[in-house]
Amino acid sequence: MNKIFNTKIWLLILAVVHTVMGIIVNYQQLTTDVTDINAFNTENLAIFLIFGCMSIYLFYVAMMTSGQNQARLAAVLCVPFFIFFVISWMMELNLVGIPVAAMPEAILPFILWLMPGISGIMNWNLND
Repeated sequence: MNKIFNTKIWLLILAVVHTVMGIIVNYQQLTTDVTDINAFNTENLAIFLIFGCMSIYLFYVAMMTSGQNQARLAAVLCVPFFIFFVISWMMELNLVGIPVAAMPEAILPFILWLMPGISGIMNWNLND
């Protein structure tokens, strides 16, 4: 049971998926139409920067911390985002005209943000 709640593994999975899907894939999708002058605007740039900053935080927590500190940082970073996705799903919120948490597409983000949070909570008082 402890292997499935390994905080470092879940943080690394989340950071990689967040970087690949949040930044690289979105950038490629938005910049494929070079004739559209509005394809890459400041609103899209802000979203890329938010995804990038969050990825850096996740990689930092996964690689530069350990034990109790890692568990607590994982819980503090991931649980609020999980709650954000739940509220966004319940209220059917949109971000740049795209649903934030439309089901069933939002199941993966729910799991990816929930698992490091649960791992962090379960290992909150972990002895190093």
